[in-house]
Amino acid sequence: VVGLIYTADVVCCITGRIRNVVVHARTHCNSLSCNSASPDAVAVQAARTSTSLWGEWMGVLHGDEIEYFFGQPLNNSLQYRPVERELGKRMLSAVIEFAKTGNPAQDGEEWPNFSKEDPVYYIFSTDDKIEKLARGPLAARCSFWNDYLPKVRSWARTGCDGDSGSASISPRLPLLGIAALIYICAALRTKGVF
Repeated sequence: VVGLIYTADVVCCITGRIRNVVVHARTHCNSLSCNSASPDAVAVQAARTSTSLWGEWMGVLHGDEIEYFFGQPLNNSLQYRPVERELGKRMLSAVIEFAKTGNPAQDGEEWPNFSKEDPVYYIFSTDDKIEKLARGPLAARCSFWNDYLPKVRSWARTGCDGDSGSASISPRLPLLGIAALIYICAALRTKGVF
């Protein structure tokens, strides 16, 4: 059983079969459509650890969940806050429950399986105001790339006017388009658009 936690831009999977999976949300959805014989449960860690050595501006980092899965917040000699110790207990209990029953839900909580059709995931947080369930991790960002990137590729192959006979299009055009998109997205992100 592998722990399933989503931090930053990466999804790690708790799954009924033993495998080492660290994939982006879209790839994870595609893999689910190929083999859905065993349950997949997805979770997001939305709590930044107070003992993190990284700047607060970085938020929750990929891999931050590992210390919780290995019980580090439960070590009283370390300087974790009480809410982080409680979060650590909940995360460990979810993995144990998943290993026992195939469903990480505890104490009557709802935790539906993650699927391409219903990409619901559980949020581990120290803030009680945050909802426990959400849908489609990074759905807006993924839909942008899923919808727009194929158009850019199509334009690179056929030209913007749809003329597929144009031999003057450089083979570097797709790279130029992707580079421009990354630049635009980075600029929009710094302005807080997404």
